[in-house]
Amino acid sequence: MIEIRNKIKNIVSNIIPFDALESNHASEVIDWIESGEEIFRVEKPDIPNKHLVSYFCLYYKVAK
Repeated sequence: MIEIRNKIKNIVSNIIPFDALESNHASEVIDWIESGEEIFRVEKPDIPNKHLVSYFCLYYKVAK
C-alpha cells in the first residue's frame, strides 16, 4: 500500500499549479497522503468520508 501512496504523491507533486489555490490544494493532498489516513474508499457509499476519487473529461476534436 505504501508503494501506491508514493506513486500518487509523485503524480500530485509533479502537477504544475495554475495559481496559489491549486498549489495549496496540492500541498494539502500530499499532507493527507503522508498522514497515513485511509485514502481509498473501503465501503460504499462513503467510508471513509474523505477518500480519493478521480474525475476526467473526454475531449473529442472534430477535424474540419
